[in-house]
Amino acid sequence: MYRVIPKIEIKGNNLVKGINLEGLRVLGDPNYFILNYYKDGADEIFIQDVVASLYDRYSLLNIIKAISKECFIPITVGGGIKSIDDIILLLTNGADRVSINSFAYKDIKFISKAAKKFGSSTISFDAQVIKVDGIYKTFYDNGRTPSGYELNEWLDIIQDAGVGEIILTSVENEGLMRGFDVSLLEYSRKKIRVPLLINGGLSNPAEIVDLKKKYDISGILLGSLIHYDFFFDKKTNPNKISKKIKDRIDYFKTYKISDIKKHLLYNNIDIML
Repeated sequence: MYRVIPKIEIKGNNLVKGINLEGLRVLGDPNYFILNYYKDGADEIFIQDVVASLYDRYSLLNIIKAISKECFIPITVGGGIKSIDDIILLLTNGADRVSINSFAYKDIKFISKAAKKFGSSTISFDAQVIKVDGIYKTFYDNGRTPSGYELNEWLDIIQDAGVGEIILTSVENEGLMRGFDVSLLEYSRKKIRVPLLINGGLSNPAEIVDLKKKYDISGILLGSLIHYDFFFDKKTNPNKISKKIKDRIDYFKTYKISDIKKHLLYNNIDIML
């Protein structure tokens, strides 16, 4: 089944969104967005504390506890995870899967230990990628810090360690809604041997269908493409609309999850109904 997954980026207690994982702007209370997406047909929810690794803290528990009582779909949580105890705390408070990035580069054995204890399907890795001098390289700390690894080299290492899912994040396209980096998929497609999710720059339902038909993709993470549709829906969203944000994305077309899934279904993509 192809999965449509809202990506909820958290800073403090707010849903935020930026471009290239930077310039984060507050959109509002994440609970309003998450409940809306759940009701509109989201297959899973992906929640990430985007500054956890920078400030050595973890602050998502209250959000996870609250939404897990109202949203009966899988929840993946990322940001600041660096111990088995962190994973246990998340899984016992409503998360179904964890996404690891920064700490994997510091201790690859942590991935192996986590996969062995919880199962590979519980461990996801977010490969944050930037093209440097014609070579795709991996980064961490929300795309801020180079890891020193070329992408395909790292994909071998992280999959051998036991991750059960790869999120391929195009940092350079993230937030722009101008299309995912197809050359990134071509570059890495033969190396990925676990379920693949893509994130960064997706622009419309037609592109989503086209990528699915051409590549072995298990699902998509969506941010700007759906966030701003809900943000500007005054009937469902109690947040005040910032003119600065509205002016910034006025020229983009946004979509509801239900409309994206209808388009997938119409094009014979196997989805959850």
